[in-house]
Amino acid sequence: MWYHSCMHDVLSSRVARDRVRARARLTARMAVSRARGRPHTLSHLVTARCNGSCATCLWRAGAGGSAAVGATAAPAGERAAGDGRAAAGELGTAAVRRLYAEAGRAGMAQLVVWGGEPLLRRDLPELLLAARRSGLFVTLISNGWFAAE
Repeated sequence: MWYHSCMHDVLSSRVARDRVRARARLTARMAVSRARGRPHTLSHLVTARCNGSCATCLWRAGAGGSAAVGATAAPAGERAAGDGRAAAGELGTAAVRRLYAEAGRAGMAQLVVWGGEPLLRRDLPELLLAARRSGLFVTLISNGWFAAE
């Protein structure tokens, strides 16, 4: 029992230290972007699909079942090309990966991924990995329904 407690303390301190370092890196990158007069955060609505119908949600489909208010369809050349992971009107996996790579090269510091419910995209792990590899600090906004999965 004592060993388990000590290991928990060690792991907790490592996690805390890693979080502080990650936050410091993000803050530094945001400062550089601001100094250059560039945006520092990319906010990406990855899907308008959602498994909930919360009355308080700003992106909820209208009473007639219309698309979410403010959601826009992808340009014709960037629509999902039947990859089975993105729904109609969403950017396909390859297009999103290019977007994140360009954002990283442009010096953006942070990516905020949201939707509807981003966890409904089957390719989300691949997209988030591409964002991290592009040097973006990733924040995921979710209703948490699928968090255990």
